[in-house]
Amino acid sequence: MLAAAVLAAGCAPHGDPRADGVRRAVEAHHRASLGGAPLASWTYRVLTVRRDGHRAAVDAELTYALDGYDAAPATARRRLDLARRDGRWRVTGDRPARGRPAQLWDQGPVRAVRGARSL
Repeated sequence: MLAAAVLAAGCAPHGDPRADGVRRAVEAHHRASLGGAPLASWTYRVLTVRRDGHRAAVDAELTYALDGYDAAPATARRRLDLARRDGRWRVTGDRPARGRPAQLWDQGPVRAVRGARSL
């Protein structure tokens, strides 16, 4: 299920082709961050990309549903910082957008465990 959600994920239509590397870095980062979560669905949309030389700031919207728990997808706004190193963009910071709550994965790596009183 997770693999299908990751493969189906994508970002909004690309505007500036110079932002493609930034978008790929954001996708890879979110895929790694949510890797242990039992996801029924996962998509994200890059809202804005601001580049300044070898640095970039991204505002993104992540929509996800936990398998067996969420009746409807939840949406989280994120702010990511990126740096270009060795010809590739890498995420150097990921946090909730201003005024938005932290998400499960903001507390550390996610690992799914089944139990009588757990997700």
